[in-house]
Amino acid sequence: MYIKEHFDLLRKFAGKPYEKNNPDHNKADEKLREAYDVTLAWANKLSKEMFKEDGGYVKIRRSSHNANQQYKDHQWAKIYPKCVF
Repeated sequence: MYIKEHFDLLRKFAGKPYEKNNPDHNKADEKLREAYDVTLAWANKLSKEMFKEDGGYVKIRRSSHNANQQYKDHQWAKIYPKCVF
């Protein structure tokens, strides 16, 4: 289940550069990984409900920062029918 802290961290760090040696950033990443667990569980459940025949396919990139090493302000997962792959 999402908790308030997940949303607080997304807001607090959004757009800020990721610093791998910063203990606050490491703690934030750990908590945001928990939120990605929730996102993944939600996406898997939705996929099974939407694509009853084959269960669908979920693709998720579990990183709290983007290619420019800046924190994202959101999390997401892609959900496809398996027949696409």
